[in-house]
Amino acid sequence: MNAKNQISCAQKILYRVVTLMVLFPSLFMGNLSLAQAQTWTSTHEITYYQGNKPGAVSFTFDDGLMTQATVGVAELNARGLKGTFFIITSRGEVPWSTWRNLAAQGHEIASHTVTHR
Repeated sequence: MNAKNQISCAQKILYRVVTLMVLFPSLFMGNLSLAQAQTWTSTHEITYYQGNKPGAVSFTFDDGLMTQATVGVAELNARGLKGTFFIITSRGEVPWSTWRNLAAQGHEIASHTVTHR
């Protein structure tokens, strides 16, 4: 079996496991019959993004560095784009007032672990 088939097989298994995890509680609550569950797992639907776009790109920044809050944001803003900034609260390289200002501009300020462990 080549690597392409192994990946495909692994993806199928993962899909089935996730589907069962989602559906299993519903089967016991009576919201979904077994026949409906089997039908549902064999189909899928692509959901489009706002404006009927087929996909999206996320700009994410790790560790909350000063250059991200200055250079990165300036580049994003110049193009009308928004970013997500995962900041380490213990580092404190960028003041909280800066992060609040970026959030007010529409950028997302997100949680990060204190360390990378």
